[in-house]
Amino acid sequence: MRPRPKLVVKTLPPESREELFTQVIRAAHPYILKLWEEGDRLITRNGLQCDQEITFTKDVGRSYYQCQPHFWQCYWQGGVNKKTSIQIELFGQTFSVAARPAFDPIKEYSEHERYYEMFKRKTPGLGLHYGYIVEFEVAELPGYSQPMVLTDTCRDTYLPQRIYGYGRPKDLRDPGFTWDNFDREIFLDKFYVSNQQVNEWRLLTGEAAKVTADRQQWPRPALLDLDEQRAYCGFLGKRVLEAKLFDAATMSPTDLKNPLPDRVQRPSTPWQRDLSKT
Repeated sequence: MRPRPKLVVKTLPPESREELFTQVIRAAHPYILKLWEEGDRLITRNGLQCDQEITFTKDVGRSYYQCQPHFWQCYWQGGVNKKTSIQIELFGQTFSVAARPAFDPIKEYSEHERYYEMFKRKTPGLGLHYGYIVEFEVAELPGYSQPMVLTDTCRDTYLPQRIYGYGRPKDLRDPGFTWDNFDREIFLDKFYVSNQQVNEWRLLTGEAAKVTADRQQWPRPALLDLDEQRAYCGFLGKRVLEAKLFDAATMSPTDLKNPLPDRVQRPSTPWQRDLSKT
C-alpha cells in the first residue's frame, strides 16, 4: 500500500494591508536585532565606507561595532553593503524591510539625516533609561511605518554569584579580604566607557561643545574626572565601578564549579586559570 500524501495547509495572508505590514515587521524582528547586536560580522576586509560617520581601523576590536549607533547609521547609508534592505519571505512573497532616515541630522556628527534618534527617559518606568528610536518601512506596503526602540544589550555582563577575593594579601597564609554577592543580581559594563558613548551623554545633557570631534578617538576610553564619572553613570541609572567588583570580574576563580571555596586564590595575572601555578 502506498502511504497517503501529507496534507499541506497553506497559510493565507491577512486581508488587511495593515495587519500584513505588522506580520512582516514581526518576522523581520530577529534579523533587525541580529544586525544591531552582531553587525560587526558583516564588515569585510575593506572596512566601512562612511568616514563621516565612523572610522574603521584594524586596531579596534570588532565588539566596538556591536550595538553601535554609528555602525547602524553607516549600514543604512550603504557603507557596509550596497543592498541594505532585509528580505523576508512570507505568504509566498518577498518583502523588503528597511530603516527610514526619519530623524534630523546631528550636526556634531554629519549633515546626513539620521536612521536613529537618541532618547533619555525623563520619568521612571520599565527600567529603560536610555536608547535609540528607529523606524522601519516595507517597500511593498507603502504608507506604513513602525517605530522601535533599540538599547545597548551588548554592554552588560552578569557577575556570577559566589565568593570573591579583593586585592592581594602580603602573606600567602592570609586569606585576605573576601566578599560574596549571593542573592544580588550584579551586572557590569564589559568595556571601558568610550569617547563615543560620552559624546552621546554630552549631546543629551546640553554640552555639545564638549563633544570629541576626532573620530579616531571615538572608540578609545574616555578620560573623565570622578565627578564626571559619577554623573555619566547616574545618567544611565548606574554607578561607578568599585575596585572589588573590578577584581571579581577580571580574576577568574580557579574552580568555576564551586561558588563556596574554602580559600579564594588570587591569580598572578587577570583572566588566569592555572590550577598548578596559581
